[in-house]
Amino acid sequence: MTSISWRLRAADWVRVVVLGGLLLATAGLVVYPVGTLLAQSLQGPTGWTAAVYREFLHDPDLVRVLWNTVWVAGLTTCGSVAIGVGMAWAVARTDAPLRETLRTLSALTLASPSFLGALAWVLLLGPRAGTLNRLLVDWLGLEAAPFDIFSPWGIVFVLTLFSYPLVFFPVAAALEQLDASLEDASRVLGGGSLRTTWEVTLPLVAPAILSGGILVFVEAMVIFGPVAVLGAPVQFHTLPTKMLTLTRLPPRLDLAAAMTVPLVLTLAVLLLVQRAWLGRRRFTVTGGKAERPRRVRLGAGRYGIAALGLGVIALAVFLPYGTLLAVSLQRSLGRPLSPTNFAGLDNYRYLFDQSVVARALWHSFWLSSAAVLAALALGTVGAWLVERARSRAWGLLPLCLLAPLAFPGAALGVALVLAFGGPPWRLAGSLTILFLAYVIRSLPVTFAYARSALTQLHPELEEASRTLGGTWLRAFRDVTVPLIRSGLFAAGVIQFVLCFRELGSSVFLYTGGNEVTAVVIYDFAQEAQFTLVAAFSVIVAAVNLGVVSVARRWLAFDRWAA
Repeated sequence: MTSISWRLRAADWVRVVVLGGLLLATAGLVVYPVGTLLAQSLQGPTGWTAAVYREFLHDPDLVRVLWNTVWVAGLTTCGSVAIGVGMAWAVARTDAPLRETLRTLSALTLASPSFLGALAWVLLLGPRAGTLNRLLVDWLGLEAAPFDIFSPWGIVFVLTLFSYPLVFFPVAAALEQLDASLEDASRVLGGGSLRTTWEVTLPLVAPAILSGGILVFVEAMVIFGPVAVLGAPVQFHTLPTKMLTLTRLPPRLDLAAAMTVPLVLTLAVLLLVQRAWLGRRRFTVTGGKAERPRRVRLGAGRYGIAALGLGVIALAVFLPYGTLLAVSLQRSLGRPLSPTNFAGLDNYRYLFDQSVVARALWHSFWLSSAAVLAALALGTVGAWLVERARSRAWGLLPLCLLAPLAFPGAALGVALVLAFGGPPWRLAGSLTILFLAYVIRSLPVTFAYARSALTQLHPELEEASRTLGGTWLRAFRDVTVPLIRSGLFAAGVIQFVLCFRELGSSVFLYTGGNEVTAVVIYDFAQEAQFTLVAAFSVIVAAVNLGVVSVARRWLAFDRWAA
């Protein structure tokens, strides 16, 4: 009896240490810098004041910017959910050809900074010199270019192409873990394949759809690059681009900080809606005796489904990257790729001769890898607490872990400088502060994906391990994590490529000698060296595609070995 009591006390001690460490890490990484930023917005010349919020709400220009932000985010979410869910179903549940190719290429859409994708579409659909516009004018005999990418609709178009993988990957992982007996029951009762998919399959993966949709909505609200590239020429601003103007001379950091409050409130409302909607339903689809899902046979229609998927990939990958590749082989931008303007690999050789390029690639690789591992650990434990430890004490944990989504990269960079740049931390300009930024940016995605995976895992599997004498930590390590590893893998891969291309916060935090890839690309763009921008973006895409391919092969081998 004494040994059993000691064992229970030791298990409880481990649990307290793990959970306490999570709370401390969450407080240090999220609450402290966010609190510092918000405190800045409430500080006036003579003390605490809310005057800056009154100024924000009574300024027609800022109210219009807020509406622009919500409008763009809403339409982007609708388009991303439609594309992401449709493609996930085609890849995970049908016999359409090229399924793995579509999955791998979807990850490539996240491999390059989004402002580069916007720049590529400027080269394609610019009203004056866009390649596609010129071809259409010549072929159809038009007097003016038919498309103008410099518009709010152009921003939504580009953001949707870059955001749909945030829905595609978690939904595909959820669809692959469904218990086939649930769909078989529908077919026995007379439901066809499409009706079963609509009335049984999709409702059961609603947590993944909702989590992905929330990620897309908030990401579209806080994204900077595409809006700056495509909106600036027509004076169309969202909150992040407006914040940049407020950080310039004369700086209004208090007003810029106040503009983050609507983003945080939006996130809180979405979380409450998610909790209320999912709380009334059960979505457990993986139990102790689950059958593997069967693929829907589409007949001749499978080629049409594959063609639609390839069409999305063409718009998201082939056309933009083909344009960037063509530009990377040119001596100068603006002239056709002719023998006199063909540079071959000169731009690539020039890049590899620059020490700053090699240094930036190395910094981005190890910072992204380390940050993703740290975020996966924190996010998975946090998701377990929310889903398994049914206590009001953890009610604020989802908001804390998802709060970084509501902060533009610029705001996060300023917050980290204010919180950790000065004494006693003195981390300004170091790689450590970049690491903290990447961990903070990774937490929401890893937490959301881990939580959606846990909603499909019945607690009885963990309880069985505990009944057989396993500790809480062993059950979590040997049962929970292996069963949700598909969702964690999807989160890790997505977040690696997002960190590898992170610009918004990096540009505020780096110093000479601590460059990362996105900052170097941004500097080249600021210097109008677009051929080098294109060449470096192709290198970054190749690195990320290689990482995705190796990771997927490892996971496939791991599944086979299991």
